[in-house]
Amino acid sequence: MKCEHCGYEGVKSTFRYLYNTTLDAPTAYRECPKCFKWVIVNELEEEKKEKSA
Repeated sequence: MKCEHCGYEGVKSTFRYLYNTTLDAPTAYRECPKCFKWVIVNELEEEKKEKSA
């Protein structure tokens, strides 16, 4: 994952999970460990990227 605010890159687990917009939504909010700003993440896409890496 990459933070769009500061450019920090790391695995999804380093970004603190905040919440999903709805229970069935694929997107969620996570917090960047470097700048602490919120990042919108497509959880399904990130999971696919981690499995293929």
